[in-house]
Amino acid sequence: MEGRVTAGPACPVQRADQPCPDKPVETTLRLLRKDGSVAATGKSAADGTFRIAVAPGSYRLVADWPSRVGGCNPVDVTVEQGRFSHADVSCDTGIR
Repeated sequence: MEGRVTAGPACPVQRADQPCPDKPVETTLRLLRKDGSVAATGKSAADGTFRIAVAPGSYRLVADWPSRVGGCNPVDVTVEQGRFSHADVSCDTGIR
């Protein structure tokens, strides 16, 4: 499984003429089985990208990035035999 972890909003005010893209997040990731047990763990790099080897199956991807507010949204993913599934994780910075 592979993907990217980002956090936003990254600026208190966003305007069309001054874009402010979400920032990459370096954090620990966990792939959870349906029973909540941990199937695999990994880390995202400084650019937010990650790659975690795991057996085929259905999982919930959870990022452990500390946030004062909503944290990171978990992502449900299905990993197929012989393929890397892609999932991006979005985290809330709390900037409004």
